[in-house]
Amino acid sequence: ENEVLSERYKLVYVELTELRGRSERDINALKEHLKLTNAAVEEGRLLGNSTDQ
Repeated sequence: ENEVLSERYKLVYVELTELRGRSERDINALKEHLKLTNAAVEEGRLLGNSTDQ
C-alpha cells in the first residue's frame, strides 16, 4: 500500500511541476502582452494629443 501511495505521490508531483511551469510561461506571456498593450495605448494617446493641436 505504501508503495502505491508513493508512486501516486510521484505522479502527482510531476504533474504539478509541469503545470507550474506552464502557468509561469502563461503568466510571462500575459505580462508581455500587457506591456505591449499599455505601450500601444500610450502611443495612441500621445498621437491623439499631437493631432489635437
